Parts: sequence; C-alpha cells; structure tokens
Amino acid sequence: MNIFFLLFFSALFWHPFFKERSEASSFRNSAVANCTKSSSLKPVLVFDYGGVLSTVDKREVSAFVQKRLSLSEEEALSLLREVKKKKRRSEERAWKEASKKRGLTLPEKWMEDVDERILSSVHRRPHMMELVRALKKEGYRVALLSNISKREARYVKKLGYYEPFDPVLLSCEIKAAKPHRRAFKILLQNLKVSPQEVILIDDQEQNIRAARLLGIDGIPFHSYEQLREALLQRKIFSLPAA
Repeated sequence: MNIFFLLFFSALFWHPFFKERSEASSFRNSAVANCTKSSSLKPVLVFDYGGVLSTVDKREVSAFVQKRLSLSEEEALSLLREVKKKKRRSEERAWKEASKKRGLTLPEKWMEDVDERILSSVHRRPHMMELVRALKKEGYRVALLSNISKREARYVKKLGYYEPFDPVLLSCEIKAAKPHRRAFKILLQNLKVSPQEVILIDDQEQNIRAARLLGIDGIPFHSYEQLREALLQRKIFSLPAA
C-alpha cells in the first residue's frame, strides 16, 4: 500500500498543471535571488500599448476597406476579422489568402494604402500620456511590453508613441509574446528588478493572470479613471485628474 501511494503522489506531482505551477514558483524565487535590487523602492510601471495607450478607430478602417473593395459593411468586417486571425504569420499573406477566398483582387500597393489608413486611425487615449509623463516626473520608471507585428510597430514609431518608455519591448523584436512566460522573463531581465517591483498595466485579462503567476502585480485596464484609482490605492500619488 505504501508503494502504491508513493507512486500515486509522484504521478500527481508531475501532472502538467502542478509542473507548470512548480516552474512558475521556481522562476519567481530565482528572479528574486538573481535580479539586482532597485536603488529606489518605487515600482517599475510597465504599459501595454494597443488598448491602453491608444486605440484604432476600426470604423475608419472598415469604411476604407468597404469603399476600396466594393464590399458591404458586414463583408468588410468579416474580411478584417479573418486577416486579424491570420496575420501572426504574415500580414501581407493574410490579406492575399482572405481576399482570394472571397474572389477579390487587391488593388496595386494595397498594403501601403492599408498602412496609411491604419496610421491615420490610431488615436491616443485621453490623459494617458500625461499620466506617463507625471509618473516619470515623480521618479518612476516606465517601460513598454507590447504584442505587435513589425508593420504595426513601424507606424507606431512614426507617431513617436514609444519615446517616453525605456525599455521598449515588442513581441516582433524579442520573439516572445504575452501571456507566455518567456516574454515576462525577458522583461525582468531587461529591467533588472524582481517581479515584486513591477506593475503591469494591460487590457487583456490573460496577460494579467500570467504576470500574477510570476509574482508581478497586474492592473487590468478599463479606463483612465479606473487606472488612476488603482494606482492611488497602491500609494502612487501626484497623478493628474481627468
């Protein structure tokens, strides 16, 4: 009987669920032991980009696709949804495959035109950059960790939206995306701090959950007012009101 229970609990320990939790715990402990302690007690605030600092007016993009390809509103939205689903491999290839499936011929220089339209449809969220500047003025480090394609990153850089942040970690450059643990490991290695010294601000719940598993504090983003209140609760003061 003793041998039976020993084998049972050994198998239970190596179940993928417990193994993943064990690896996460091991990573937290090693991060705390190996990371250089920050000279300041102030946490590092790590922002997501899309959905937090800015939004894309999807109606403008949809209207552009609808007009250029002579589609109905529903057809344009369906095409955009399929492109979004496939574009992790290649955005240009995603457009070609989705349009071919519908019997559409894309106009010449289509990707350039789409880029230009998306660029003009990106809008900063009100008050967010003022918040970032206020945090920097108060001595807080602000970093960026964003899941984004190379094409999208190019036109965000053109707008100068990455300038206040250091480091700027983009999934297309670090070859790792949230919510995978490797993305957060690269973040901590670049920041040279322990997980407990980091606050992640992200609009995706799965990213917040993954960060918390590693000991990183996470604030799910819904609005500027909600974020400001969450930061005030963490005793981060001198924040501009909306």
